[in-house]
Amino acid sequence: MQTIDSTYDLIDTLQIKTTDFEPSHKQFLILCGKKQFYCGLLVKEILVGLNDNKSLNEIHSQLTKHRAYQKLTVEDVEKIINKKIMPLGVLKSSKEKDNIKKQITYDADSIKTQKTLLNESQTHFLASIFKYFYQKWAVILFVLIGLFAHVFYLSSHSVFGEKSKIWVEASALEYLLIYFLIILIFILHEVGHASAALHYNIRTPRIGYGFYLVYPVFFTEISEAWKLQPKKRMVINLGGIYFQWIAGSIFILLDYFNVASTHLWSGIVVINFIRLLYSFVPFMKADGYWIFSDGFELTNLRKKSNQFLGAIFKSFSFQKARQITETKTQFYALSFFSFGTIIFFTFWFVVLGVLVWAFAPMLPLILTSFYEKFQTATTTSHYLKVTLQSILLCITLLGVTIFIIRMIGLIRFAMQFLLKKEDKTGLKIKST
Repeated sequence: MQTIDSTYDLIDTLQIKTTDFEPSHKQFLILCGKKQFYCGLLVKEILVGLNDNKSLNEIHSQLTKHRAYQKLTVEDVEKIINKKIMPLGVLKSSKEKDNIKKQITYDADSIKTQKTLLNESQTHFLASIFKYFYQKWAVILFVLIGLFAHVFYLSSHSVFGEKSKIWVEASALEYLLIYFLIILIFILHEVGHASAALHYNIRTPRIGYGFYLVYPVFFTEISEAWKLQPKKRMVINLGGIYFQWIAGSIFILLDYFNVASTHLWSGIVVINFIRLLYSFVPFMKADGYWIFSDGFELTNLRKKSNQFLGAIFKSFSFQKARQITETKTQFYALSFFSFGTIIFFTFWFVVLGVLVWAFAPMLPLILTSFYEKFQTATTTSHYLKVTLQSILLCITLLGVTIFIIRMIGLIRFAMQFLLKKEDKTGLKIKST
């Protein structure tokens, strides 16, 4: 009697969520370790059998109880495991393949040294308070107030001029308060995601922090959001930006009424506004990426983009590129994202290259000026301010250096990808 081989053990305990949207091949969301993907009823039933350590014959017997699968043979079940489930990377012996269209990846490993900041109960408590901000009347009210406040501020202030002014004129205490409050806003950003998720009855396991390149970042873990319709996921993706929008509006009002230090509020408004603009950029793995992905229903957007560029520049086939997406709208969206990504990163690579070329000779003078500031400092506040400025300068220089190194690595990868011969034996996973 044929039984399941031990190599068919799952890498982790299986979690199955029912989705709330139409396609039958996306009827279920499967969570297994860090793997997430959609599947239909047949694959789901086989995975349940594997999770329960059933033999091949036992899984087959269970499946044939369904009228639709009565003609299924044991060999068919084994073929589905080998051809469809193993490439998804959820079996201990399987090799993960990057060309599986249905697999959902969220690039969690790009954030290093992940730690929990707020656990599930703490996150749920905060989300329960703020979920009412997603009532229709509240959204309209806060968006309009924020629009008025930001238009007023931008019409009367120069964002980059204010940033330079703050760098020179702000005191050490203002520096500390600005970055302390900015950190609180970034945490509020994550609470915005959690609150939006709770609005759709999705609990958030945690809000955490880690490091991306050399910069500290926060993140919200909401794997279950994938069971929602793309439009609802867009609301969750926009939740962080929405909360930052509200926070920015509050600080603009504090600045307008001259409450406490003007430098303090201006600094927060400027940094928050720049962060808002960054959040909307779809070419970076930030909120804008997920908004774009869900808006056009393009899961695994980055992978599909790589496939698209490979089809265009490697195979010289628009027909092959067209087959990556299901609709014309998705094709145009993927084209925009793919070519836009090249233009975006090329632009910043050139800009940073020019800046490095221009400022590199001045670096010794800049470092000398900081040394002289230390020498001439007469108060603790002055020492602290120069120290904070020095730390920010070092972090900026290190970040720019790492970005340029990664861009060079990306160019090298692109060249290797284009010169590599196409593998025509790759598996194609059809909808179940």
